[in-house]
Amino acid sequence: MRKLLAFLFRYSPSLVIMAVLASAFNGVISTGLLGLVNRGLREAAEPSGAFLGGFLALCALLPLSRVASQILLAYLTQKALYDLRIRLSQNILAAPMLKLEEIGPNRLLAALTGDVRSMSTALSNIPFFCMNLTIIACCLGYVFYLHVWIGVALVTVLTISVALLKLGAAKMGRAFGAAREIQDVMYKHFRSITDGAKEYKLHRERRNLFLDSQMPDAANQFKGHNMTASGWFAGLGSVIQVAFFVLLGLLVFVAPNNFQGIDSHTVVSSVTAMLFLWGPFDRLSTSLRTLIPAVVALRKIQTLGISLKKATTAETEKGGANPEWRSLELRGVTHAYHREKEDQSFTMGPLDLRFQPGDITFIIGGNGSGKTTLAKLITGLYTPESGQLLFDGEPVDNANRDAFRQQFAAVFSDFYLFDEVIGVADKVDDHAAEYLAKLHLDHKVKVENGTLSTTQLSQGQRKRLALMTAYLEDRPIYLFDEWAADQDPSFKEIFYQSLLPELKARGKTVIVISHDDHYFHMADRMVKLDYGQIEYDRQTARSESKN
Repeated sequence: MRKLLAFLFRYSPSLVIMAVLASAFNGVISTGLLGLVNRGLREAAEPSGAFLGGFLALCALLPLSRVASQILLAYLTQKALYDLRIRLSQNILAAPMLKLEEIGPNRLLAALTGDVRSMSTALSNIPFFCMNLTIIACCLGYVFYLHVWIGVALVTVLTISVALLKLGAAKMGRAFGAAREIQDVMYKHFRSITDGAKEYKLHRERRNLFLDSQMPDAANQFKGHNMTASGWFAGLGSVIQVAFFVLLGLLVFVAPNNFQGIDSHTVVSSVTAMLFLWGPFDRLSTSLRTLIPAVVALRKIQTLGISLKKATTAETEKGGANPEWRSLELRGVTHAYHREKEDQSFTMGPLDLRFQPGDITFIIGGNGSGKTTLAKLITGLYTPESGQLLFDGEPVDNANRDAFRQQFAAVFSDFYLFDEVIGVADKVDDHAAEYLAKLHLDHKVKVENGTLSTTQLSQGQRKRLALMTAYLEDRPIYLFDEWAADQDPSFKEIFYQSLLPELKARGKTVIVISHDDHYFHMADRMVKLDYGQIEYDRQTARSESKN
């Protein structure tokens, strides 16, 4: 609870204080009503006008204070969660690609969805927590007012109960923390269901392995940790409940005949106050079921944020595409990476490459040779571990890396297709219609006000849409990573023999990662990679004939 309040306090201390005070005031009013009811029962006479006036005034103030506390905390909670989501999104997009790939989409999705949802549930209960805590405190004071020793006995029971709850909270925290770690694995499995549904349907053994082993193992671990937490909660709750009602029994059946000064009126008033107190105390202990997971979620979010910030270097967001650029050079660039099925780390490079405006360069090589890694180095998505990336002779660093990346329009093999088409605002729709027709998509997709009517298409069609959006971005340098790999021969023909020359005619530099040797003659230059090294870098016959 303290950590969650501290989290909210960073956003608006005054609002937190006002909300807590309103909740506390609501608790005082609730206890005041209890006192008036007990007084009315004890006196059993026609109430005075002042008594009725006070009772009605408290009844009127009760909902007002409750609404005020809930609205204040709701506003603050939603503001804090909004800022949390935005800040977490900013941290993710500001982090280096290598760090994001290391963390993985499962952990990122778990933080953005499950963790934020857990915090939202817990934070919405803070007004009730403060109100119930105040009711407990006021009821204690009222019981002490009725009889000191009854108050001492009640404080003793509550102190033992709080100590047990604190012990249980530590145990539950470890169990919920373990369940949260498994949640990352669960998100991985959920993504395999949505992204791999076709493969599961086509492969019975894979599907049965998932349904009989992988998913049940993770789900059982998740269930087991949550059941451990629930067991602690249920066991401690039962012990506390028994202790509380034993105290009530002693007060009702033993105290009147054995303790001086405890008459029937005192017993009735004390029992009423204690029963009134039990509801808030039980709700406070129940709130641990939401508070502890929320604290675990907050810790996970903070750990993720710290991890992202440590890896992030401040980049200046100024400058944009420069159509008048002259050269892009990799000078002695190296990068360590892992190849599939091999535990050892390999170093790519040192690489020396130079690109100039208006050239079409094909990057070729076998699988695992480092073509996509090179593409990420060229576009500034990866930072060289040694060597330099130079743009117009100037080193690309934190001051200009973001501006440098704006030179590129790219379609990677694992591309993401956005609904929005971003280009020259007053020409997007017209140009999009032209390219949709050229790519044979005009009968399936429309672009209105810069938005695609649908993206629910085949992979090949989605890739054509991604190609269209890249065209409309009108950047100086285009990079296509195996774009034609899953295209029909007719569209390969359009891509290599129509669209690439068209980009070249517009003065664009085009870098194509390709295995299509039938179209290698369309390149001005060929760069072949082998195990992270440049096997050769040479001009093609087309380039030589042009010169």
